[in-house]
Amino acid sequence: MTYMPTVQITEGDIGKVARVTPARALGVATMARLAGASFHGVKDTSFWAEILVNSGTVTAAGTSVVLSTNSNIDGGAQYQSVRSGRYVAGLTNIWRGAIRVPGGPGTANNTARWGMFNCNSAPAVVPLDGFYFELAGTTLNVVTCKAGIPAAVPSASWSGTPFTLDGNNHLYEIWINNSAAYFFIDDVLRHKVTAAAATMSDSLTLPSTLQCLNTASSATLVTLEARSAAIHRMGPLVTETQFKNIAGTVASTQCKLGAGKLHRVIINTPGATNDTITLYDHTAVAGGTTIAVIKPTNTNALTIVSLEYQIPFYAGLFVATSGATLDVTVVYE
Repeated sequence: MTYMPTVQITEGDIGKVARVTPARALGVATMARLAGASFHGVKDTSFWAEILVNSGTVTAAGTSVVLSTNSNIDGGAQYQSVRSGRYVAGLTNIWRGAIRVPGGPGTANNTARWGMFNCNSAPAVVPLDGFYFELAGTTLNVVTCKAGIPAAVPSASWSGTPFTLDGNNHLYEIWINNSAAYFFIDDVLRHKVTAAAATMSDSLTLPSTLQCLNTASSATLVTLEARSAAIHRMGPLVTETQFKNIAGTVASTQCKLGAGKLHRVIINTPGATNDTITLYDHTAVAGGTTIAVIKPTNTNALTIVSLEYQIPFYAGLFVATSGATLDVTVVYE
């Protein structure tokens, strides 16, 4: 009998082998952008939100944005994507940014951060959960943060190829899943964090965030330039759908906690005139961001119809209905 040699496709940095299905198909994944939009000379508030601390600034400059402390005592700025990158179990999210620190290798009493993380405190610039690169003074760290407690690893202790920061643009990537986080610079693996006993973050659905902040009463002018800062998913956007049937007057139905996608609302029984269906992007009670208010005119009841939405939500999906005979099916993932 003649044996064919075994051929493996292996990713050299992380040591993972591509898989073949029982039907002899190669397992591949497409990349889909989840959060963070291109920079194009104007700050787009539909995609990015800024927080300015002590008169720091965010300036659009062609195909990049520049965060500046603006020579103010403890001045600084944060630029964060409005959307978060929804994490789907079994897949990998990737933060990718082209970042330049003109003051590299760093400035005393300044902290710059770039990656995928959310924030707490007022103003909300203190990392709460997530994964990011951090230049604290002249020390370049990779950081995993959980419940407001950062775990920073300085570049001198990285497990991968060493890197020395300079004032040039570099490509930074962070790959995350439930078990590990991989930190790349210029397509080279620099460090890996493994979640062996405890999780690395209380959330894996995170926004893209940039920060440049002076501390310790420093008034030094420091800037951080980003040419891109987006979160991608390696894998399909669509997962199998779920549904919830809501009948009668139900003021509060939590369909899902956490991020997902609203596909459609099906009105099975129209109900009566002035009956309403309200959908919120929220976690526990009616409130938060309103997705839609479905209601008839003052003289007509709702009709039997399927309403297509195909839009994401981030905090959760909450539905409130009014009408004793109304029957609705909400389809989501």
